[in-house]
Amino acid sequence: MNLRRSVVFLAGLLLSACQQLPSSIRPNATPTAEPPPTSTLASLTPTVTPHEVEAVPTRIERVDGSSSMRLSYECLEVTGMQPESTTASGTLVIHSSEVGENDYLLDLTSMTPTRESIGLTAVVSPDNRKLAVVVDNQIEIRDANWNLLSSFPKEADWQIERWLDGYQLLIDVGQNAPQAQSWRLPQLLVVNATTGESTLAFDATSIPGIQDRYDPSLDFGSPSRLVPDSSLSVMIFPARGDADEVPVVLWDLERHVEIGRLTNLGPFGGTPTWSPDGSKAVVAAPIRFTTDKGAFDNLAGEVSVGGAELLSISRQGKVRRLSYVTSLVIAAPSAPAWSPDGRFLAYWLAVRDDANYPGERLAVVDTETGLVTNYCVAGYRREQDGQSPAPIWSPDGKWIALTVPNATDVGQTDILLVDLAEKRASQVADHATLLGWMRLSP
Repeated sequence: MNLRRSVVFLAGLLLSACQQLPSSIRPNATPTAEPPPTSTLASLTPTVTPHEVEAVPTRIERVDGSSSMRLSYECLEVTGMQPESTTASGTLVIHSSEVGENDYLLDLTSMTPTRESIGLTAVVSPDNRKLAVVVDNQIEIRDANWNLLSSFPKEADWQIERWLDGYQLLIDVGQNAPQAQSWRLPQLLVVNATTGESTLAFDATSIPGIQDRYDPSLDFGSPSRLVPDSSLSVMIFPARGDADEVPVVLWDLERHVEIGRLTNLGPFGGTPTWSPDGSKAVVAAPIRFTTDKGAFDNLAGEVSVGGAELLSISRQGKVRRLSYVTSLVIAAPSAPAWSPDGRFLAYWLAVRDDANYPGERLAVVDTETGLVTNYCVAGYRREQDGQSPAPIWSPDGKWIALTVPNATDVGQTDILLVDLAEKRASQVADHATLLGWMRLSP
């Protein structure tokens, strides 16, 4: 009799727990979407499309143990931007996909665009003050007002990878068409952004285990798949592996030794990203997983039901868990971006239903507490579009800018601004791709 009572009592607890979950993580739940109100941005007149937003008012925050789920919901409605209501400052670098339309710089203070030929290769410096663009086989360095700071010739096989700091560019050599028959070991150049002088960053051929062939399973999503820190003293790279097991190695470029590693499931979550102070990098990886080769455990003793989490790996090789979503549900994070102060990460979170990952949602994790806030703003639909471009923080860390799918035109994207203080999302451009956020020059 007592046993039957216990079974009934436990069943009641499980049913109650399931009923408290938000619809987005209940089995077979389908998020609902309501078309937000629309308005017109006077200077750009974008068509505000009804972007998908989950109706999940419930808040979940379980912090009763080191590995308990830590997730809250602050669902935002997407509206049109009212110029008089925004407090965002700086300049957005925007590539227009409209036929016959030039790219442009959008001054957020006046909401006026300056049309320029920018292209998709533009890269903003870490201090948000310089923009590197390719124009007629030249690399031009410009400020937020489009003033030319310097220019130098671009070699045919150069591809801008990113800025190392405010003065040097990291250039990938020879990866314009990475095909199996022609692909070779990546080489990176450090290029002075004032003079154009270049030097080899390091000799990749001397690193054991580094990939020397093209293999999609080893693709981080970056052109070179080599991710050095800004001082070029340590580097993260995917070592030789296969579709089920890819070692992610932290390598000391000065002492030529391995510092540490994680084991990943293929190109999971995109390129690792170094924190603003260079003390650690964030990697999307499983807590543990099992293949035909055996079990792989990145963090022993941590609870995870599957999928991946955001993990950090320090310059000394110490691995730390940053998010705690998979303590209760299977989830996949991607494209994490550090806030300017290095405390928060904005990224795309996909929570798995019975069969697949239906779509990505904007999320922000506090790396000090592990609490993830899901803002319910829809990114790419993984089954159709792949992974969403990384969120871009404003220089003051108060806003996040997003490139998201256009709800009606397949293959087109729009740009949203998320006000973290006021808890609102606004569309500032349609049929466009965001390339960066710059500070206005003094």
